This record gives sequence, structure tokens and C-alpha cells, in this order.
Amino acid sequence: MSLATSLYDALTAINIPKNQAREVVEALEHKMTTEFATKSDVALIRADIAVVVSRLERYEEMTKTEFAAVRNEMKAEFAAVRNEKGAEFAAVRGEMRAELAAVRNEMKVEFAAVRNEMKVEFAAVRNEMKAEFAAVRNEMGAEFAAVRNEMKAEFAAVREESRSLEYRLVVKLGGLMVTLFGVFTAVISLLR
Repeated sequence: MSLATSLYDALTAINIPKNQAREVVEALEHKMTTEFATKSDVALIRADIAVVVSRLERYEEMTKTEFAAVRNEMKAEFAAVRNEKGAEFAAVRGEMRAELAAVRNEMKVEFAAVRNEMKVEFAAVRNEMKAEFAAVRNEMGAEFAAVRNEMKAEFAAVREESRSLEYRLVVKLGGLMVTLFGVFTAVISLLR
């Protein structure tokens, strides 16, 4: 026996006129079929939430992976710069020793002039190194800022999508409660 038939029989059993009992049953059936959430509606909402959670987990893993990759790249770049500059310093040091030995053996008189030349060369190398380090620092700062902005945008999009799903669920549940309250009030008023 269906719910509608049971309700109709119950209403007619308490001496509600048949046409009024039929109207109540039809109104209830209409509300239940058009405004109430079904199990499949709730299952769809749960599936949507599961998709959002899955996306958040993927974004989290992607972020960890990207940060690890950036960290490894930075280590490799710093190691390369360290090795490159170490080799350059070693080469300059070797040249300086050879020149100093030649100058010491050949001309002690010109030693002061050579010392001044070395100071100029060291200043040039120092300025060159400062410029290169500043360029590397600026490049890394720009890359970190771009990654940070990209992650902020991704998280904001996921957060907004999650809020939207939550708001839709709240609106549907609120509508369901209002409808149930209206039907309950109508049934109570008809039973009196």
C-alpha cells in the first residue's frame, strides 16, 4: 500500500471529506516529487563534494612537488654558481701567482706598479661578481613571486568552488525544511 493511499485512508477514517483528503494527498505528493531532495540528489551533492576534496588533495600534492622541484633547482643553481666562481677564483689565483713570481724574478723595481694593477683587476672581478649575484637574486625573487601568486590563485579558485557547493546544499536543505514545515502545518490544520 502506498503512502498516498495510507494517508488518504487515514484522513477519511477521521471523517475528513473525501475531496479534501484527496487534495491534501495530491498536494503532499506534488511537494514531495518537486521540492524534496531525493537520495539520488544527496548522492550527487556528495559526489560533487568528493570531487572538490579530490581536487584539493591533488593541488596540495602538486604544490609540494613544485616546491620540492624549485628547492632542488635552487640548490643545483647555487652549486653551479659556487663551482663556476670557485674555478674562476682558482684560475685568477694561479695567474696571480705566476705573474707575481715572474715580476719578483724579473723586476723588483716594477713591483709597486704590478700591485696597483692587481687591485684594479680585483675590483673589476668583485664588481662583476656583485652584478652576477644581484642578477641571480632578482631572477629567483621573480620566480618565487610568480609561483606564490599562481598558488594563491589556485587555492582561491578551489576555495570559491567549495563555498559555492556548500551554499547550494544549504539552500536546498533550507527549502526542504520550509516545505516540510508548510506541509506539516497544512496537515495539522486539516486534522483539526
